Amino acid sequence: MKLDDSLSPSPERISDVQIFLGNEVYDFLEQKDYSSQWSNLYETCPWATVFQGLEFFEMFHEVYKQQYQPLLVVYFVDDKLKALLPLSFETSNGRITGAGVNDAHYHAWICSEEIGSCFFKKAVEELRVQFPLSSIRMEQLPVGIPLGWLGAVENFDGVKFTTSVRPLVNLKDPSIDKLARKKDFKSNNNRLKKCGDFEVEFIKDQEKFDQALETLILQSDFRKGAFYGLFPFHKNPYRSILYKEMFRKKMMFGLVLKLDGEILAGITGTIGKDGWCHGSGLNCHSPLFDYYSPGFLSFIHLIQHLENEGYETLDLSTGMLDYKKRIANHYDEVYELFIPAVDQAIISKKKTGLKDKLKERIWAFLEKKPHLDFEREELRAKFKLYHKQRDYFNLIHFYQTGKPYLKIEKYVSCSEAEKLLGESYSKNSLKELLMYRPKHESLTKREFLLDAFSRFKSGEVCYSQSKNGKLLGCLWCKIADEKTVEITSCCPSFIKGVRKTLQIGAHANPEKVKVIMPKSVEKYLS
Repeated sequence: MKLDDSLSPSPERISDVQIFLGNEVYDFLEQKDYSSQWSNLYETCPWATVFQGLEFFEMFHEVYKQQYQPLLVVYFVDDKLKALLPLSFETSNGRITGAGVNDAHYHAWICSEEIGSCFFKKAVEELRVQFPLSSIRMEQLPVGIPLGWLGAVENFDGVKFTTSVRPLVNLKDPSIDKLARKKDFKSNNNRLKKCGDFEVEFIKDQEKFDQALETLILQSDFRKGAFYGLFPFHKNPYRSILYKEMFRKKMMFGLVLKLDGEILAGITGTIGKDGWCHGSGLNCHSPLFDYYSPGFLSFIHLIQHLENEGYETLDLSTGMLDYKKRIANHYDEVYELFIPAVDQAIISKKKTGLKDKLKERIWAFLEKKPHLDFEREELRAKFKLYHKQRDYFNLIHFYQTGKPYLKIEKYVSCSEAEKLLGESYSKNSLKELLMYRPKHESLTKREFLLDAFSRFKSGEVCYSQSKNGKLLGCLWCKIADEKTVEITSCCPSFIKGVRKTLQIGAHANPEKVKVIMPKSVEKYLS
């Protein structure tokens, strides 16, 4: 891929750039005063964000040193650093991404505006020569970054350049005072105060941050697992290490809402340059308090705190979610660039064949079934799970009804079921629910968590057990109906334990409690 310098409006031509990978980067930074030159370049570059700073670059690659190598493209004039492009090279597959990958809100190169386009075009050209099998991705290029290079790349096969709306909160705008006067903010704030000792804490202590982060990670993975099938911290344990290190270096903030000392919601974000705060690294709340919209409350309290501290802008990041529309008072656009490897662009054209077309028709047919109201990836996971278990009976039942499995009801003797269960089982443990692994059950992990989320929202109480990092089972008690419990996940030992527990005390005050469970486990409760 040859980039055309003639398309650049820059009066200066760049003859050559240098590329450093891995330990070469650190060797380069130890020479002369290149580290301080990087810092000076970062401070004077008008579009640079905190994620292009040397401190973040070194911190990220230290934490992720097993997965990513530092990659640096630089341009000199008489040993003076004029421009640099900080990148991350993924060791396992050779992909090239802006430094920080998904943990950096923005990717960019830093230099003077006069050579911005010319330098980036030359950098990409050299990267394509030295890494012909590597794709290049730059996510969320910030506002103000030069785009004179765009015409040279956008017409090539596979190249994608997209724009996204970015909602912002201008903290100097007088209109933000209206947020605290919103009816739902005031009413939910007052309701929580009536529930117990409600407090808002802006965390300043490292130990408190580390403890709060563990709770927020569980809440975040639970919610994202239920709604999107994503587990950002479970799949990437290095992210929490990076967050702790960023907080230690005064690059990250944390705010939590507490009720009787327990965290019910929280936000973390990055402290940027020029009065900016980039949020949110984490924005989550406990599903047990979903009724009070604690996530929205967290943002209003955060805005009030940042305004008092003298910050100018809160960056809500891309994605036009409802809560962002309610908070934002300003919008602009950021950009994303993807340049495929040479072979990658050729292969993508030959990807679809007869088998793929047949599969497409089958999925299109299934998606038209009104009772199969699932996203395609969830349907795929569902059928794959049934096939793996050879559970064709429930597969047919799911195809016909859209329900995960046949349920049966059985009555057992019981006295004070909830009190007895509370003695032997964990109550409302998000940590144990996230340990769910479908084996005999007909629920995918996302289905299971989404079902749990809706049950928490309706006020049900969960009792669960786990062993060696695996969920043994969970049982739900309906507050509105004390005579009904429902099992949504279990193994034989869990069922037998529940049976034994529910029969304790039956001789003293015999009752009949209805137990709802998958038909496949009925034999264990007989």
